[in-house]
Amino acid sequence: MKSNLVNTIGVQGSLEPISFAIDHSQIFIIVRWRNIFTLVKVEINYEFSKAEVAWCHELAGGEYYDWAGTPILINFPSVVSSRSNKWIHVISGNLRLILDSLSGELITSVKTEASPSAPAIILNNEILVPEGHVLCGYNLQDFRLTWRRPTPNNQWIFAAPISNISVLQHENEENGYLWNFKSGILWDLPQVYYPTKQPILFGDTVVISSGGYLSERLTAINLSTGVILWEADFRPSNQLRKSTIPLSNPVLDAGDKLIVAHSKPALEKLLINNGMRIWIVDLPAQPTALVKIENQVWVGTSDGAIFLINADTGEVLDKTTISGQAVHIFSAKSPILGRNLTSVIDHLGNIHVII
Repeated sequence: MKSNLVNTIGVQGSLEPISFAIDHSQIFIIVRWRNIFTLVKVEINYEFSKAEVAWCHELAGGEYYDWAGTPILINFPSVVSSRSNKWIHVISGNLRLILDSLSGELITSVKTEASPSAPAIILNNEILVPEGHVLCGYNLQDFRLTWRRPTPNNQWIFAAPISNISVLQHENEENGYLWNFKSGILWDLPQVYYPTKQPILFGDTVVISSGGYLSERLTAINLSTGVILWEADFRPSNQLRKSTIPLSNPVLDAGDKLIVAHSKPALEKLLINNGMRIWIVDLPAQPTALVKIENQVWVGTSDGAIFLINADTGEVLDKTTISGQAVHIFSAKSPILGRNLTSVIDHLGNIHVII
C-alpha cells in the first residue's frame, strides 16, 4: 500500500485528539490555536483521491477551573451524533451546539456553566458531558439540561464515561476512583493514576487505562465487588515520564479481548478475563493513532509510519509512510468497491489517502 497527499486542512493550529466520522467520506475534526477552537468538516473522494474542506465553524474556548487554588484553562471538545447523522452535536467551552452535518448551519445553541473536561457520549437518548467536578445529562433533541450530578468529594472527570460508569481523579491524590453515577457506588483504585481515557466494559468487568496519553497501566475490576481482577504494567524501566503524544484512545475494544498501545512502544492484545497476552507487535516509535476495523488494526507512529496489522494474529500485513505524524486514521468498508477505504490526517493538517 502507499499514501497519497491529497490536500491540507488550512486552519492554523494543532489537531485535537477527538474526531468524528459519519462514514468514510465525511470527517469532522477540531483544530486548536491557543484558546480558539474550530470544527472542520472534510469530505474525501476516494475514487479520485481528492479531499476538500466543506466548512468550518468556530467554537467556544475553554473556561477556567480551580485546581488546588490555581486557575487552569480546561476544554476537551468533542462531536457526537444520533443515528440519523443529519445533525451533529458539538460540545466546546460553555456552548452546546447542534449543527446540520451537511451544511454546517447552526440549528441550536445553548449556553452552559462550564467547559467539558472530557469527551461526551450518547447514552439512552441523552448526551453525557463531564464538566470538571460534575457530570451533566443533556436532552439529545435540544441540548436542554436534564440532570446534573456532582462527583463524590469534588473529584475530577478527565475520561469519557461508559454506560453508568465514570473514572475519577482527585487533584491532591495520585490514585483514581470508579464511580457508578446511577447507584452512587464508589470504588477506590489505588494503582490507577491519571485516568484520562474511556474505560472498556465487558460484562461485569471494566478495564481502565491510566498513565496519560499512552497506556502505562491497565487495571481490570469486577463491577459488582470492586475486586481488582488483574493488572498489567507497561512502563519501560528507563522511561517514567508521561507521554505527550495526543493518542485519542490507547485501548481498543475487541469483544472479550483488548488491543492496547503502550509506551514501550508496542501494540499488544490481551484477554479481558485474565489479562493474558495473545500477541505483541513491537513498534519503531510511539503510537500516535490507532483504530480497528473488523479484523484489521491501523496504527500510526511518531516517525510517520502507518502499519496495517491482522487483529487476530498480530501479523503485520502492510506498511507505508506519510510526511507527518498520524493523528487521525479513518477506515470503513465501501459497499460499492467491496474494500476498506482509509484516510489519514497528520499533525500538520495534511490529508492522506491510503491506496
